[in-house]
Amino acid sequence: MKKTCTFFGLVMVLILITAVAFSSPVLAGSVLKKTYHLTFATQMPLGHLVSRAGDLIVKRAAELSAGKIKIKHYAAGTLFKDKEIPEAVMSGGCSMGIATSSRWAGHAPANHFWELPFLFSNKKQVESVADAVIPIIDKELESKGGKLLGFVYYGDADAIGNTKRPVHRPGDLNGLKLRSFSALLSKGLEAAGAAPVVMSSAEVYTAIQRGTIDGGCSGSTTFVVRKWMEVLKYITVVHGMICYPALPFTLGINKNVWDRMEPAARKIMMQVAKEAWKYSSDEVLNETAKAIKTLKAQPNLKVNEITFGSKEWKEWRDVMFESSKIKFLEIGGDKAPEILKIVKKYE
Repeated sequence: MKKTCTFFGLVMVLILITAVAFSSPVLAGSVLKKTYHLTFATQMPLGHLVSRAGDLIVKRAAELSAGKIKIKHYAAGTLFKDKEIPEAVMSGGCSMGIATSSRWAGHAPANHFWELPFLFSNKKQVESVADAVIPIIDKELESKGGKLLGFVYYGDADAIGNTKRPVHRPGDLNGLKLRSFSALLSKGLEAAGAAPVVMSSAEVYTAIQRGTIDGGCSGSTTFVVRKWMEVLKYITVVHGMICYPALPFTLGINKNVWDRMEPAARKIMMQVAKEAWKYSSDEVLNETAKAIKTLKAQPNLKVNEITFGSKEWKEWRDVMFESSKIKFLEIGGDKAPEILKIVKKYE
């Protein structure tokens, strides 16, 4: 009986080992014929969720490829600034990169939709739409020299900060010169009476400090990690203003780099992109909550929150949404109407 049990145990172990060997992505790394050296540009400061997701991509690619996919991560805009990253990826200046959706929209116009104010209502919708639009965005990028690997959550993009006055209603923005990060947000801000200026988030601290602008719009995490909170007096968080509850950034790779990779290496890259998306999804809401808590703890700041779905929130939506939607249909390319239908489908 004892011998039978021992034999049975050995058989089960062998079956388990075989199953793992044939199902594990690590096996792909062990049969890669080439070694790949990739440069990877991201824009957010070290420690931010986007940068940590980038580090995860580097780590997991090395692990799954048995060290044959070597990615050098240049975080915090040390290789290229945010507005330069998509063009650098497409032209071969770097192998891959993560940047805001609007920056990539210069090559894939439909990708503007992520930053259309008040378009999304829940996280499941965001993630279902992300899956559904991948073929559309990927096709647009491929025609320009890129390949879409997926998305990585940045965080909320709902905070409006300024040095002049408290903001409760859209009309309170009247006359304020505010940093914007996209054409669609700019259109919404204009509808509220503000004077938006699109600029890199890395330039905002100095611009506020010098009085070049009165404030800016971004995510709560950016107000913390880029230290905007030090030079502002008032912050209003309009929950759900941009891609509720959190905004994805776009992860792309140069098409020539992709085409030269063997199938097993491509499989690993797609796997690590999915893992980065899941990691950022698991972390993003907590990151936003921590950032808002930090902002509220600053003695120089008065923080006002507009609750998602509230009467005040609906006023913001009514002012900003329609003009921004019209702008998206104008600049989003021939796939813009299809994108809006996809978003509607997953409401």
